[in-house]
Amino acid sequence: MYCYDGSEDICDVHGTAVSGIAMAEANNDFGMVGLCPACSLIPIRMLGGNDLLSNDVRSFAHAIAEGASVINNSWGYSQPMPVPTPLQETIQEAYHQGRDGKGIAIIFAAGNEDRELEEGELCSLEEILCISAIDSYGRPTSYTNFGSYTDLAAPSATVSIAPQESTTIHFGGTSAAAPVVSGIAGWVLAKEPDMSAPELYSLLRETALPSPLVQHDEQGHHPFYGYGVISIQNLLDTLYPIQEELPKQSCTHLPFGYFLFSPCLLFLYRRR
Repeated sequence: MYCYDGSEDICDVHGTAVSGIAMAEANNDFGMVGLCPACSLIPIRMLGGNDLLSNDVRSFAHAIAEGASVINNSWGYSQPMPVPTPLQETIQEAYHQGRDGKGIAIIFAAGNEDRELEEGELCSLEEILCISAIDSYGRPTSYTNFGSYTDLAAPSATVSIAPQESTTIHFGGTSAAAPVVSGIAGWVLAKEPDMSAPELYSLLRETALPSPLVQHDEQGHHPFYGYGVISIQNLLDTLYPIQEELPKQSCTHLPFGYFLFSPCLLFLYRRR
């Protein structure tokens, strides 16, 4: 993203760490792997120097043009403010028209100001999945933003890759929670490329785990957890349910020739 001291050196610890959580390759020397290690990356330098609205808009336009399936946004506005119209329009274009009309998944970090999200902010857009942060005990972090516009909760990491083939142990915030969801979303769309963005959003919400630490409302929502903590296990079970093994005794009475085409042969199963 940018160097705080104004230098031209590579110093994007934040952006590199975000990318590592989502998609660090499996075969590396760091001892860590991202949620979608086979996914490809479209790096976009959006912040730094002149932080203009036009940079935000151009960044989304570039992602759309390059054929992105998921756009991770580990950034946002610290103070409540309405989404600027040009930015809202390009987000809507990505969601409704991107990926050949199937829609691009747009993941946003909820923010780290320990405040309630308001109507009109980025997270209030229906085209966005808004991600809050939980700690290693499954509790909301002390800093995460919250409210009726949160969709999902995800762990906030502390370890990831860093520039110049190094690692960082000082990464966190909702900036770290968002790429957890983005990496999983990328994996789902890699396995199910015909799935639309609305279908993906519904799948992620419906397979999330409600927190046992709180009471979710009648719609299954909670201000800090959204519709629950993202769950890879529930996601797998929903996408690729394990077929129930047929009782062996039910096939013993059938003629031998029947077995050539019989489901009784399907004693073994696996996920694809």
